[in-house]
Amino acid sequence: MFRAFHHIAALLSCLVLAAACSDPRVAELESQVTALQTEISQINERASFEKLTRDWDTVAYLTRDPDNYALVRSDLGMLAVSLADIRPHPDGTQVTLKFGNLTAVRIHGIKAQMEWGMLDPGGLPMNHTTRSGRIDFEEKLNSGSWTKADVVLKATPPAQVGFVRLSQIGHGGIRLR
Repeated sequence: MFRAFHHIAALLSCLVLAAACSDPRVAELESQVTALQTEISQINERASFEKLTRDWDTVAYLTRDPDNYALVRSDLGMLAVSLADIRPHPDGTQVTLKFGNLTAVRIHGIKAQMEWGMLDPGGLPMNHTTRSGRIDFEEKLNSGSWTKADVVLKATPPAQVGFVRLSQIGHGGIRLR
């Protein structure tokens, strides 16, 4: 008897749901939900694009091109950065970066988020190959000059370094003359 009651209750629930699905108000609500989801998606895309264009100068994208350098905004101001060399190292790959200090102060304790990876045949980053790490540089950046800084990318062969990206560039201190 109890089992039969459950079957009848389930059958009645299905009938109520079926009747609700044929109700034109349900179709209208489904249409509104779809429209709202599309609008939310468009708003999110617009917000991502606006953030990208607002923060475009906080990322330095560097390739093996010897003439390639980037101007990047740090917490102190603009710096120039270039990828000077990529060579084998016993632990992986040694990358030499050059920092051009465009400010009037000597900067020490440079810190940055660094990403590296391979390029596709068209020269675009293969983001699925990207590796990253937080890097602390020991070098002091004298004002108005270039300073070389070496980074060892452990367990990364040179063939897997087609680009380097630096972002979130900060410092530990400054010194005025």
